[in-house]
Amino acid sequence: MMKIVVFLAFCSTLTFAEISCDFDKVHGFESQPASTIPYELSKSTSEYSAGSSVTLQIRGNDQYPFRGFYVRAFDVNTKSPIGAWNNLEGSKTMDPCNAVMQSDRDDKQFVKLEWKAPAESSGKVYFKALIMQDYSTYWSNVLVY
Repeated sequence: MMKIVVFLAFCSTLTFAEISCDFDKVHGFESQPASTIPYELSKSTSEYSAGSSVTLQIRGNDQYPFRGFYVRAFDVNTKSPIGAWNNLEGSKTMDPCNAVMQSDRDDKQFVKLEWKAPAESSGKVYFKALIMQDYSTYWSNVLVY
């Protein structure tokens, strides 16, 4: 019994390590052109200081609700993922990817997310998002500077 548990734990660790934090295709479908996105993404500021927070909002409307989102934060100069996300209603964090995503598949018209800057640095941040309208319709690599 113990050998099976250890083997399963090892296999799931290998599988998790192979997961990419960026999405090129979702459910086998190609992303929609960025110029056609019907959603508005905005942030409270581009500048961050040690331990500060930046609010990111995603807005849909009655005609174009969205079901999912996946967002990562990057430093403008280094292009490296930075910071962490606060768990807010309707979201869950993916710490290994420094990302936040929806916690359900319900239609949404508005989501407010909160990103926390690293404790010991300052600079400018940008966000890279994927927004899902439905199973096969999504926009990836949406940049919010």
